[in-house]
Amino acid sequence: MNFKAAFCHPYQRDIIELGEISQTNIITAFENIPWKDYLQQMEETKNEGQDIYYSPSFEIINTNTLHKLAISAVGPADNYEFYVFYRRPKTLKFLFGLITYKKDKYTTDIQGQTKTRVIRLLEAFRNNNTSYLADQIGP
Repeated sequence: MNFKAAFCHPYQRDIIELGEISQTNIITAFENIPWKDYLQQMEETKNEGQDIYYSPSFEIINTNTLHKLAISAVGPADNYEFYVFYRRPKTLKFLFGLITYKKDKYTTDIQGQTKTRVIRLLEAFRNNNTSYLADQIGP
């Protein structure tokens, strides 16, 4: 499997493309982001008129399947949590299965996640355990 990573810096309008990332380095890259520092900096500059474009966010895309996991840190620096978004292609059914269509960027999310919980989701993502991700983040 091939993966690409990106980072959304709070003070930069454009998403920072980090390029290809190995399957084994995904979790290390996530853990090395100074989440608390970014959130603290955002708190300190909130009233100074500086533009904040994003919550600090880390994104991983599986370039083979086009599944994507996006993780954003939110809340106060001393008690933050993560929002996790899972995007993937999905066939949706309506009217008892009589109508179906494929949505290329179907997205579900989960809030209130700890760092430990996010690491479990990243492990599932890098191992292509889509059933676990769907169970945990939404069908």
